[in-house]
Amino acid sequence: MSNYYAPDPFENAWGDATSPNPGASTYGFNSGLAQSSAVLSPSPFTSSGDMPSQYQDIRQKFPDVATSSQFDTEIVQKVVQQGSLTPAQAAKVTSTVYDNLMPLDDKGFLQALGVLALELESESGDYVTLQYRMNNLPELPEAVANLFLETIANDVVAPVARKPKSTSLLHSIKGDCSETTWDPLLTDRSSKTLEDPTEDREATPTPQAPPANSREINTYLNDIRARFNPLSPNEIHIKELPEREGIVFKHTNYNITHNLRLGTTQPGQKSVVRRYSDFVWLLEFLLKKYPFRVIPGLPPKKFNGSSPDSQFLQRRRRGLFRFLNQLVKHPVLSKDPVVVSFLTVPTDLSVWRRQAHIDDNIEFKGQKISTNFINTIWPALGTEFMSAWAKADSNIPRIIEVWTKIVILAERHEKRQQQIAQDNSRFNEMLSALSNLDTSLYPVDGPQSEPSAMGTNNANDTPNINESLRYVGSSFTKSSDVRIDESFQFNSDILEQMKGYLDYLYSMQELFERNKRLAANNIDQLEMQIKEKEARYNKLNNEDVDAKGASIANLRQSIINDKQEMFQQLNRDWLIKQCCHEELTMMQQTQFLISQVWLDYARTRLRSQQKLLEIQDNLVQEIGSLMPVEHSSS
Repeated sequence: MSNYYAPDPFENAWGDATSPNPGASTYGFNSGLAQSSAVLSPSPFTSSGDMPSQYQDIRQKFPDVATSSQFDTEIVQKVVQQGSLTPAQAAKVTSTVYDNLMPLDDKGFLQALGVLALELESESGDYVTLQYRMNNLPELPEAVANLFLETIANDVVAPVARKPKSTSLLHSIKGDCSETTWDPLLTDRSSKTLEDPTEDREATPTPQAPPANSREINTYLNDIRARFNPLSPNEIHIKELPEREGIVFKHTNYNITHNLRLGTTQPGQKSVVRRYSDFVWLLEFLLKKYPFRVIPGLPPKKFNGSSPDSQFLQRRRRGLFRFLNQLVKHPVLSKDPVVVSFLTVPTDLSVWRRQAHIDDNIEFKGQKISTNFINTIWPALGTEFMSAWAKADSNIPRIIEVWTKIVILAERHEKRQQQIAQDNSRFNEMLSALSNLDTSLYPVDGPQSEPSAMGTNNANDTPNINESLRYVGSSFTKSSDVRIDESFQFNSDILEQMKGYLDYLYSMQELFERNKRLAANNIDQLEMQIKEKEARYNKLNNEDVDAKGASIANLRQSIINDKQEMFQQLNRDWLIKQCCHEELTMMQQTQFLISQVWLDYARTRLRSQQKLLEIQDNLVQEIGSLMPVEHSSS
């Protein structure tokens, strides 16, 4: 690949030869993204022999793959179909290849396989990690490598086995659900009577609520929406503390500060110190107690090398920042005593856990579903909710894929803005060097120099040009500062909003998956079993005069036990529906995050463009009368 195609012009020997790192940034901006000199520097990879041998074998199978789109079609999408890679991960890998490795010659193809292997190993398929691991790249998993190395008839990968089509309501709403696990939530059980067999129904009859009117339904929905506002300010702040030596490894502590009134705490600032492992424990607790709620996820713990690099730690800190702020905005999770203690108790969390009584039973243990929800809310909203739930479940993977690509594009665009800022600083340096040298080519007859006939002809022109070049260089420096400020605003605010919305999407997708695993029941089987036992009981009681009283009594008790179990499962099914309905209703509020992101983006860009326009306007006025465009005789 020609060196003149390098994204950084200072890689083409344009930099100062005396500079130890010509491509290094000249401005003191600590971006969350890697500086261009770190991301775009030439690869230390020198020969194909440094790569795992399976990479070479795969290249021999695909010698004609030369673009990122071909790599995506021939390699990445087959791994997605095989099930080892998610669409979001696939988009990340393809974007890294497109952004850094084009065109795909032999070297680029092998590095692209390295990006794929890193993503499969630890979800770290980015170009920075590729550089760090260049001499120690992992092999592709055997199942993935065999997709390309095994001789398969007609070069077609055997399709993944599909589940049989569902005949449930899920199938009728979503069409072909051959790839989707049956969702118990989408079985409408409103026709089944929810009666506890242990209660005296004559003494405490179940009241039947009247049908709901539109005002009552709107009030119910608005009350749910009012409890959750994803656009509210982020009030929890988190700062990374210096690493501490542990028993075996170093670990990083995080100082969490806020002024929230949680539980019975007093007003004023609270400050606690927590480790990453404390966050992991909190997430595990929430998943156990609130499996049918939207629970934010944590950033990964894995990193490459002997110690976490500063860029990774910064990304993780921002991920923890989003986790905590999304947690306290949730109207149910934020009120949990464990969450309150996590954010307010200054004691080391491991010590507090040994002393505290922690209730990790599922949130609605011991609760009974409201008759108002069954008889009033569900008849009005049930069918619409199940349809919306099924459609959201079906489409959220694609939404995640598209938004992930938007985030990647935004990050890529921001890298370019950082490179422009860096180039602007370089412009100032080069123009300054030019103004110091051009008197050797254009002699000037000045007070400090010997009289010169040629210099006399340039007495005013060359100094004026040099003075104008200083104005031009100053404008480049000012433009660089504007772009640096814009980049900081983008990284610290807009990009975090984008990632925050992506966090909500992933959290909702995980709720869909948890619901399919955990909401299962055997209500239908119990109902059939009860009918069979009741028929046998009636036969024994009325027809079989030889039947023993003990047998009839045992059968009767068995029927009561089954009815009690069916009541418990029906009650649990209704409570799950109520939880999921609340979560889906609150999730609708996150659409306004999209609006907020692009409004903030447009405002930030407008402010920057106005400043840049003002700089250029001032430059024209400064050099317009000073910069000579033709020889002036004196």
